[in-house]
Amino acid sequence: MLKLIPASIEDAELITRIKTDAYDDEMERFGPDHDISEYWGPQWYSDPNESIKQITQYPCYKMVVDHEVIGCFWLREIGADVVELEDFCIAPKFQNHGYGYAALIEMEKLFSDKKKWVLGTPYYSVRNQHLYEKAGYVKIGESETKFAFLYEKLKS
Repeated sequence: MLKLIPASIEDAELITRIKTDAYDDEMERFGPDHDISEYWGPQWYSDPNESIKQITQYPCYKMVVDHEVIGCFWLREIGADVVELEDFCIAPKFQNHGYGYAALIEMEKLFSDKKKWVLGTPYYSVRNQHLYEKAGYVKIGESETKFAFLYEKLKS
């Protein structure tokens, strides 16, 4: 059973490794055929100091199954009723087992006071797009750079 547990600074190295493995795997398997380094790159997701910053400044969670950390995410509160999902990552060996969908449902329960959820995902992340749409998110546009599709989910 999947559990969402608040991350601590002691988790920063593990969270950084999960993000690095997940983003590198996705880039290798599905990445674009042109250079995107001007707005995407390992400099921000492979730095443990960035994970420490996220853990100390935002609600940051690890996803745990059978006492093993399989993924992570953090949330940026945009307003009283709006939250942005950031760095939603699952270690490659745990992908395609339903954990992403379960985590989305559980985080919405955990933050049930939020009426609007927003996120962005790279245009080449077809699996992520499918997951978000399955969980009720609707594509509302794309980023200025055309790198990411933007999604939102409205709760009643």
